[in-house]
Amino acid sequence: MKKIRNAKKTSAMIMGLGAVALGGVAMSAWIITAITAGTTTTPITVTVGEVKDHRLGITDIITTDAKINLDAKSDDSIGPITWDKTGSGEDLSFTITYAVTGAVDNSGGTPKAASYFAGVTSYITIVNNDASASAGSALQTAIASSQVVLPVTTSSESQDSIIKATDIKTLTTAPAPGQTQTIGRVTSTYYAEGTSLKVTSTYSFAWGSAFSNNNPGDYTGSDESSIDSILKALQSLKTASGAHLNVTLTPVAVAK
Repeated sequence: MKKIRNAKKTSAMIMGLGAVALGGVAMSAWIITAITAGTTTTPITVTVGEVKDHRLGITDIITTDAKINLDAKSDDSIGPITWDKTGSGEDLSFTITYAVTGAVDNSGGTPKAASYFAGVTSYITIVNNDASASAGSALQTAIASSQVVLPVTTSSESQDSIIKATDIKTLTTAPAPGQTQTIGRVTSTYYAEGTSLKVTSTYSFAWGSAFSNNNPGDYTGSDESSIDSILKALQSLKTASGAHLNVTLTPVAVAK
């Protein structure tokens, strides 16, 4: 079996810097910079979905830890595919902080979820604009080929719940420690501030079944044809570098 050591990352640096291949067969990566509500020029944007009960709203949107690297793990130094020691290695998560206005009831003296608040749902749209059409198409292919799994659905009609009000207990009024819910691949921590629910939601991508739901660099088999198949998949996946995503957050009211 031939030993394959490759730099597995392509960084898509925004702000016009372009994609920089670091040699070998590259695993795709894209960099997401901090954004605020209304921003439309970065690789990921956040918008608010249709609000059907106007006692609720979402404001103060900003991203933190805003970087995604589809790369080998930084401690991967064994096997046919290893980390190139460039950058920070695999980083599959990004975080959005926001406030759900009107979601908290303080009438009893102790903050709790408002009776009309059902929770927050979310979905992701792969944006196929002129600047990122080929990358967006490549990402859609990677998802359809089970190479990459998005944190939430792409369906606006059947959005994924990321916070359920029925699981909110008596709320704290300090940023720490707050309460935490994990639903699927989104973990949300929240606390009360006045009548708003202050939320930090961390979205996590995942490797798909095409890579046995593991980082491709974790491959430990000895079959060269299997290694070649993974390398070809990574070669295709790197085209997704620079894909633009839009995350939609929707405050949901209790059905009447």
